Amino acid sequence: MPIAAAAALRFNWRTCAKEDPIPDSSLTADLPPQQTGPAAWYGPAVAAREDWIVPLEPADIAEIDAAMAPLLARNADIAAVKAEDFPLPRLKAKLDATLHELLHGRGFVVLRGLPVERYDRGQAALAFFGLGAHLGRARSQNAIPATSSACCA
Repeated sequence: MPIAAAAALRFNWRTCAKEDPIPDSSLTADLPPQQTGPAAWYGPAVAAREDWIVPLEPADIAEIDAAMAPLLARNADIAAVKAEDFPLPRLKAKLDATLHELLHGRGFVVLRGLPVERYDRGQAALAFFGLGAHLGRARSQNAIPATSSACCA
């Protein structure tokens, strides 16, 4: 193990406050530069705020349900759903702001309030996929691609 890596492992980064400078040492020379900006957040500081939570209002949920209805009726393939297949005109501004925060801000948000308890598994998957279609394109995270299935199977 390189000396710099061993020094980084011995330094307790968890007890270092966000404002504490990174130790100036030749042992840390191989470390990347200190990150700054909104994406360089500190867990306890984020946990103390709620500006990263995007609440879904009842009208938002109604719009999501309405966007799902024709796709469920035709047993649409979830993997083929695009933003234009899942119209959310009321939610557009909220989703645009969410996308901006994901790409240029802290890098995460929590969309809170989707009533998954009232959906079956296929409906919940379609709701998540439809919302996600407005935030980017789906990418498989599996080493072996799964075959697509209908949304209501």
